Amino acid sequence: MARFQPISETEMDLFFKDKGFSHVLLEGTTEKVYAKLVAPNTSLRVYSSIESGTSRQCGEDAIRVVLATRNPSGIKIVGSSRRVNRTKNWRDNLQKRLDSWLEMLGPPCPKCGAAMVERSGAYGEFWGCSNYPECKGLIKI
Repeated sequence: MARFQPISETEMDLFFKDKGFSHVLLEGTTEKVYAKLVAPNTSLRVYSSIESGTSRQCGEDAIRVVLATRNPSGIKIVGSSRRVNRTKNWRDNLQKRLDSWLEMLGPPCPKCGAAMVERSGAYGEFWGCSNYPECKGLIKI
């Protein structure tokens, strides 16, 4: 079993140095979040689990990588990866998640071209446009 390893804000900042990420302040979020624009209106975000200079305690969350898009309705999460546990190999595991961000992206919407989000409804699974409700594009899975 992998052992928990605390991560300092300095270690995380050094990891992101020269990767094109910057620190962003998000309303309602107390942890340090890093973000990078990866496509028009689409950012890759890393929720670091670092608060007040050091990572949370063991069992209190892990590092999360999500893909977010901005549309007229606001910001929507359109994809996420498996969490990154804070263990000895956290740097390698986090880099793998960052390198595979395209896998988080759904197909383009057939109506407007925006990223699609996997959803489930009364008739089963489908891809829905991230610009909903402005765009009602969908693809059946």
